[in-house]
Amino acid sequence: MLTLDLIQNLKNSETGTAIRNRQQSEEDKIKDGFYTEIAIPEKKDEILDLLKNFSPEAHTNADENFDWLPDGSFSIVVMKDGEEILYADLFEDELTLGVGGWHTHYAGYLTDYRMFLEVLNEFIDGRRCAVCIKSNEEWMGCFTAGTEDLSETSLVKEVNEILSARELQKKLKEHGYRIECCFLDTSKNKVYEIAAEKE
Repeated sequence: MLTLDLIQNLKNSETGTAIRNRQQSEEDKIKDGFYTEIAIPEKKDEILDLLKNFSPEAHTNADENFDWLPDGSFSIVVMKDGEEILYADLFEDELTLGVGGWHTHYAGYLTDYRMFLEVLNEFIDGRRCAVCIKSNEEWMGCFTAGTEDLSETSLVKEVNEILSARELQKKLKEHGYRIECCFLDTSKNKVYEIAAEKE
């Protein structure tokens, strides 16, 4: 959902960094690596090392079910009990990070890569989780959240702010919804069932 992604991107710390970078002088942007292109696939070993405690697997298009990858690209996957809990797709000029049902994209620039590492390390350290919303078995959207306050009250407030469109609110109230907090350490996962509102 564009609205959900847009609002969430505005809330993420990495987007705040990008906005601040836009306000920098061109000279400062160049110094900070804003325009410095990097070869994303060459970062594979660094990312694998960061994820080493989660037994990551690196795949190429020669591997079964990964033929969609372009030549020279990699998909790093973390599995738990047969389910994918994290992936990082490393393309020539783009990087995609996904946890739970959430994902985001980073361009092939040094500044974007630093943002990616910031977010990845927050997931690794358990300071960030993916929050997914489902209503009547339909995916409604995902965002990420810091772990300071993952109470039901706090998350319901966040969902109401993000999914504020009238038709979405009507659906959530009619059918109720489920909030799933997805961590890399799946033992920390949380689920909240929010009941439908009675007329």
